[in-house]
Amino acid sequence: MKHFQGLFCLCASLLILAAGTRCTAGGPDGDVLRPERLRGTTWYLGFDAGLNYAQYFGTHAYRAGLMNQNYLISTWARFEGGNGFGFILNGTVDVPLSDKTGFVAKLGYIGRTDTYSSTFDNPIFYIDPATGFPDHATLKSELELSMQFVNIDLLLRYQLARKSWYVLGGLSIGLLQGSSGTFTQSIVAPDGVTYPAYTAAGGITPSGFRALEIRDVEIKEFEEARFAIKAGVGTWIPLSKSVFFTPELCLDFPLNAFLDQPGEALMFIPASDMRFMTVTLTAGLRFGL
Repeated sequence: MKHFQGLFCLCASLLILAAGTRCTAGGPDGDVLRPERLRGTTWYLGFDAGLNYAQYFGTHAYRAGLMNQNYLISTWARFEGGNGFGFILNGTVDVPLSDKTGFVAKLGYIGRTDTYSSTFDNPIFYIDPATGFPDHATLKSELELSMQFVNIDLLLRYQLARKSWYVLGGLSIGLLQGSSGTFTQSIVAPDGVTYPAYTAAGGITPSGFRALEIRDVEIKEFEEARFAIKAGVGTWIPLSKSVFFTPELCLDFPLNAFLDQPGEALMFIPASDMRFMTVTLTAGLRFGL
């Protein structure tokens, strides 16, 4: 909440500053798209709707547990990469600063389903009854999370051509609102081994399960705020003297890790250093005021 309040104040200050800059260009690309009735217009208000794709990179590890009245099964998984797909909705303010430039602020909501999957080796998965020593197992894991973000973009627009093409660039801030989903895991090898279970008396016994499904998993280690450099391209398509259709394609690259946790040497759980980049394709409307 502190992140959101501070960023809201920043956006409001920048918009007030931009609104105070009166400019001679009222349209998005100078004289070509500037009808006479919009000469001197300062603001363009609108909205965008479209698709948001995320590509993860880096190592990330998560714990998960399944409990009933008799025992607890505790496990973990390691993932490399992953991806997500969902939607984005933006409210947009575009303030022209000159015939070629403008300040663009967007406040949006992202809803996305992110999926990670892997097959990895757990070196101390269970106690081998024949030797009495810990032994390894190969595990296949998948984690599917429903992610929600409030997203803020603070961008500069520059017209590439008088016929309406432009580029965008600036800062993108994602504020995580929630993440929950389903964790599944199964034993690939060796045969005959089941998950160890921890009893209420403190002992360890075979559970009889070779596969788990744990629902309503929530990852609390994610960073609350994600900062990224954003760049994109779009165009203004006049629909009337005061309404424009604005398709955009944007890419952002992260400035900070989304999950940054030290490893656990005694449990052989690796350190997490995971980030993601996004590609956004939107279609919008801009209304000249």
